[in-house]
Amino acid sequence: MGTPTWSQEIDKPANSPLNFNNVAYTLHFYAATHKDDLRNRYLQNVNRIPIVVSEFGICDASGNGGIDEQSANQWMKILNENQTGRILWNASNKNESSSILAPGTNMGNWTTRNLTTSGRWLLSQNGGGGTPTPPSVLVDPTPSTPAKLSLGLQKTNSWQSGQKTSTQLTATVQNTGSSAADGWSFTLQFPEAVTIVQHWNCNIEQKDAQTYVIRNVDYNGKIDGGATASDVGLIVETSQPLNPDAIKIN
Repeated sequence: MGTPTWSQEIDKPANSPLNFNNVAYTLHFYAATHKDDLRNRYLQNVNRIPIVVSEFGICDASGNGGIDEQSANQWMKILNENQTGRILWNASNKNESSSILAPGTNMGNWTTRNLTTSGRWLLSQNGGGGTPTPPSVLVDPTPSTPAKLSLGLQKTNSWQSGQKTSTQLTATVQNTGSSAADGWSFTLQFPEAVTIVQHWNCNIEQKDAQTYVIRNVDYNGKIDGGATASDVGLIVETSQPLNPDAIKIN
């Protein structure tokens, strides 16, 4: 069962437990944020009700801040002493300090070289017993590579309206680096004068009759390593049928 205030107020169910058998109550902590105050609350109630740490991290409560291994080790000591199970957040390759795998890691094929500081710390627990092995003796994660963006254009529809041809283009922005990109922008040089009559999930700036700049909007500017931004589209009006391969992208 969850507990109030992001599963931190475990004293409340301890004072008024549910009238059911086989019930445990959740405690969440992030070691760089939650320290002696929450540890003391845990120690005051761990023998009153069953407690499971269903989410914790060794960074701060944002999931992407500073790491405090000393505080994390203090937590592990008292959890081990009181035989309290725990689940680390999080098993992903997201570009956050709470992730156990480095950005861009293949989730289906990784090794200890891909572990982050959080991942190396988790590995050092050796099943949760004893003093954690210092991360310095473990293998360093694979160094990250800078963000590398490319734009792909595909014609998904076209139709004739009088003397003009309208072409629907679907754009996909791919980041083949391992570091996250904080924004993207590409210049499209068309083979003739065009008019972009509609666009979605992007911003458009016209430079001249044949040149437009396409940029991210606020919600799709960040692209993690190995990820893509899709569902970006344009409807382009031309005097001749448009071949996407003839568009120069810079």
